[in-house]
Amino acid sequence: MAIGPQRLSNILTEAAKNNSLAIVTSGALASIFVSHEVVARIYSIFDESAPKVRSKIFAFDANYAYIGWFERGLVFTFVVSGQAAAAALAITAKSFARHKQFDEDPKFGERFIIGTFVSVFFAVIWAVLVRMALNLKPM
Repeated sequence: MAIGPQRLSNILTEAAKNNSLAIVTSGALASIFVSHEVVARIYSIFDESAPKVRSKIFAFDANYAYIGWFERGLVFTFVVSGQAAAAALAITAKSFARHKQFDEDPKFGERFIIGTFVSVFFAVIWAVLVRMALNLKPM
């Protein structure tokens, strides 16, 4: 059954009535943006060149920030919707895209794995919390 404008409107109205839309939106924002600084600080423990000062964390490399936001957003969305396997495929695709850099710079590979693991960890934690708040099974 296709979702037309009226059906979508009904779904969103029902979600708003029982706070599920607010719960999912809050979880997504926390996963994507609140976790950013925590991920960056944990990552900086393993990468000496990464900034330790809050004001410089985003300025370190904006592309890393955007990739991290997108990664956590995708993983969060897939896990909240009960499609954890799809989240694994997204992370695998990201790894394939960077495969050549692993061969050229082993240190990059280590930092990549640490950054990805920490980022995915926080996305999954937020997604599980949202699923529990919605009275769904955690995974």
